[in-house]
Amino acid sequence: MSRCSFRLGKWILAFFIIFIALIPLKSHAAEAFEIRDYDVKVSVGEDNAYEVVEMINVEFSEPRHGIYRTIPLSYDGRRAKITQIGVAGWDMKTSTDSRNLVIRIGSEDEYVSGSQTYAISYRYALPPDRSEEYDEFYFNLIGNEWPVSIDRVSFSVDMPKPFDTGKVSVYSGAYGSESADGVDFDAATDGVSGKTLERLSPGESVTIRIELEQGYFKESLISKLTDFFFEYAYVVLGALLLAGGFLTWRKYGRDERLFVAPEFYPPENMTPAEVGYIIDSTMDNKDVTALLIYWASKGYIAIEEIDKRNVRFHRLKEADDSFKPFEKIMFTSLFDEHGTDGKVETEDLKYQFADTIRAVKSEISDGLTKYAEKPLYTRKSKNLGRLFKALAFLPLYLVVARYLNSVFGINPTILVSSLVPAMALFIPIALFIEGFKRRYVISKGSILVRILFLLAIVVLGLIVGFALYTIVKAYGVNSTMVPFIIGAASSIGIYALGAAMRQKTEYGKKVMEKILGLKQFIETAEKPKLEMLFDENPSYFYDVLSYAVVLGVTKKWAKKFDDMLTEPPSWYYGYSGGSFRTMVFIGAMNRNLNTASASMISTKSSGSGFSGGGGFSGGGAGGGGGGSW
Repeated sequence: MSRCSFRLGKWILAFFIIFIALIPLKSHAAEAFEIRDYDVKVSVGEDNAYEVVEMINVEFSEPRHGIYRTIPLSYDGRRAKITQIGVAGWDMKTSTDSRNLVIRIGSEDEYVSGSQTYAISYRYALPPDRSEEYDEFYFNLIGNEWPVSIDRVSFSVDMPKPFDTGKVSVYSGAYGSESADGVDFDAATDGVSGKTLERLSPGESVTIRIELEQGYFKESLISKLTDFFFEYAYVVLGALLLAGGFLTWRKYGRDERLFVAPEFYPPENMTPAEVGYIIDSTMDNKDVTALLIYWASKGYIAIEEIDKRNVRFHRLKEADDSFKPFEKIMFTSLFDEHGTDGKVETEDLKYQFADTIRAVKSEISDGLTKYAEKPLYTRKSKNLGRLFKALAFLPLYLVVARYLNSVFGINPTILVSSLVPAMALFIPIALFIEGFKRRYVISKGSILVRILFLLAIVVLGLIVGFALYTIVKAYGVNSTMVPFIIGAASSIGIYALGAAMRQKTEYGKKVMEKILGLKQFIETAEKPKLEMLFDENPSYFYDVLSYAVVLGVTKKWAKKFDDMLTEPPSWYYGYSGGSFRTMVFIGAMNRNLNTASASMISTKSSGSGFSGGGGFSGGGAGGGGGGSW
């Protein structure tokens, strides 16, 4: 067996062991009590909410703090709202796990023994059933999750209106039993009462089902509106925002078709840094460092390769009026603040130049957007883009609110408490879309952006993984996962439409056409045309080189001139590649630019530290079980 196969076998075995360990066991552990009497009184409201009182008399065989009661939170794909919980005369704490409400009764500081009685009260409400033929009351009076025997059960169910007493069924026994032999009950037009005729074994239940005429239960208008809001608002709002966003994008956000023709030179009076920003709407490090080649080709600096880890820049001329403000900031800082005698090495810039780079990036992007005399994008499209990016949060937020409402019941604080988990899901989505849009966020973005992006993906994976695990374990794929998928898909679609809303002005279209034309020419130019341009301008290759860098076509540009150029430019020292080849030279230049970029942006770490018309025992809502602690 190969080592690879052996390792794979170990991973499969480990996964199998973990999987088996996670399978919940249904066996009932020995308990320290038995239930002598279990009396259940249910008062059913016209709104299909039940006021439940359970009197449980238990006999402890050894001292315990008390008992706990578990009540399932979902039935038939509907989420129950359990509120107004109380246990008269006892300390009580409530919590929820993935399936149940858990009521823990007793005190951590005290033990009880012998016979004890617990009176548990709560309000149990279900959303409307899915049947259009009838309503029903289908409820587990005794759940099938008690791990102990129950000697006697008595019950009474009070109904809010008369009903057909011939449509009452009571079942007892193990889960799935359709037997009514173990129960004696009486049905009147106002309710049902009864008792068990034999002892219930662990895991056995008592269930009542009453088939009622359609419309027996009535919901209040407020309840209907609230249920509709929490149940469907995310779908309606998501669909409206998606439709609105698409129509808005078509009218105000998308560009007309660009007509791209080959361009031999860069756009007039535009530096490579500006071209780099316009082509992908982001300010990358390479857009700034390309200025070094740009200045060198214009005779302002020379570049000396000292070794593979250090590059020296020589100032040949002072910055003049042809320099744009951001150029002057970088040029002055480079040689006057960090250099000596008109020379500066990349080693001198480590941990010293990052603030300057940030200032230059900000000056370039602001100059092309906020303060541009000729804007690249229409103000309306940018404002609408920001609006739809913000609105994209709503569908996901409403899904989270819906989920929390289904767990904890209607509560005004749900709308506030939903904000944090919704933002924890939304922010990674927004970062991912922005990163995908800009394309360079992982490999070319700043260190901080890369760290934040990777952390966001990790957090997103943890949150979604935990959420999906909880959802699948508690409800199954078809009940709760679907809203999360719909909500997330809506938010992603709306945000993506907002991010795409950047309609260019007439000026912006012309500039983009020229930039794309230059890129097209670099990629497709034939040798005769290049030879003609080279004859007209011997420095043509180097004049375009810095623009090829920001357009990501440096190697293609160099390859076309590999047999035209025979020596390095006068502004570059230290070439050690033997006979001059442009491809070798470009490799060295790329290395030097990467070295410069790494030094310029480096910073010191701060450090830290039911609907089928039948029934069976255990098949209704409610029920559950309990135990001792």
